[in-house]
Amino acid sequence: MDSRSSTGALLNLDQKRICHNDRWAYSGFSLLNQGLRSQTATAVLVAAFLAFNNSSTGHAFYIHLHTVYGDRNVNCWATFVITSAFFWIWAGVFALADLTSRPSWLFKYKTQPFTRVSPREYAWIALISLRNQVLVALPVAYISSLIVVHPVHPSTLPSVPVTLLIITFDILCTEVGFYYVHRLFHHPRFYARFHKQHHRFTAPVGLAATFCSPFEHLFSNLLPNAVGFLIIPHHWSTMVFTLLLLEFSTICSHSGYNLAPLPSNLQHDFHHFAFDENFGPLGILDTLHGTNTRFKRTMQAALRRADGDEERARNAVLERLAQLSG
Repeated sequence: MDSRSSTGALLNLDQKRICHNDRWAYSGFSLLNQGLRSQTATAVLVAAFLAFNNSSTGHAFYIHLHTVYGDRNVNCWATFVITSAFFWIWAGVFALADLTSRPSWLFKYKTQPFTRVSPREYAWIALISLRNQVLVALPVAYISSLIVVHPVHPSTLPSVPVTLLIITFDILCTEVGFYYVHRLFHHPRFYARFHKQHHRFTAPVGLAATFCSPFEHLFSNLLPNAVGFLIIPHHWSTMVFTLLLLEFSTICSHSGYNLAPLPSNLQHDFHHFAFDENFGPLGILDTLHGTNTRFKRTMQAALRRADGDEERARNAVLERLAQLSG
């Protein structure tokens, strides 16, 4: 199936037309991953990072980087290579599922199962994402390494509590920076020029996390993530890990699948579906500014639908859709 829904797919088992709002979170399975459950993978990654930083292996690794390559080169090239490689690997996992419809059981966790992205569109997304990496992210990494060089030697590693505070601080800075820049890009004066491209796909995919104009990639995707790095000192490893953690969450939120124990995609997927709500990555400022009221109502309605015979009927429709997509 391509990015446009087929007429037959819009009918349920009783041949009743499925209204637009009911197509989002069509399956009850797509609603299961929320709250603390959706933070399991994030907690495991943080714990693994802290354990590595406090291990002899981690210390030896940082000494090797510091001695062989020098801090400035590590800040520039290692940061770019690591974050870029992770983007393609993790986004590629979801792309493989989309393009092959395998494994078939994953389909019931798709938040918008009636809308798919074709292989040709995936190729287009990949080219735009690669362009933004080479023409925007790489120059930013190079210029940043000229302005601030984060130490690589393990002697400057912060304690575990301080590291946790730094990561939390960085995430909160991203919440503030991304919310206000993103909301500004939705203003009629800026949307068509800077942000419309990113909303080409109302049902996003992981690779499309950086499918946007170079201007947006710089000011919306990269700079909000770097605010914390400019305010307080960071060890290089903490900076890179925070970037990877934010990248991990962003790809999950665009993936199209809401699968435990990964970060929930419901909030940002609804932003692409409804356009004018859920501007922030965490939802803190959306709640403060009241820009998630429709999302909350839609979630309540979707949860009410996810029960009994109606849910079983929807599962049958999803199984048929999965067969057609295979």
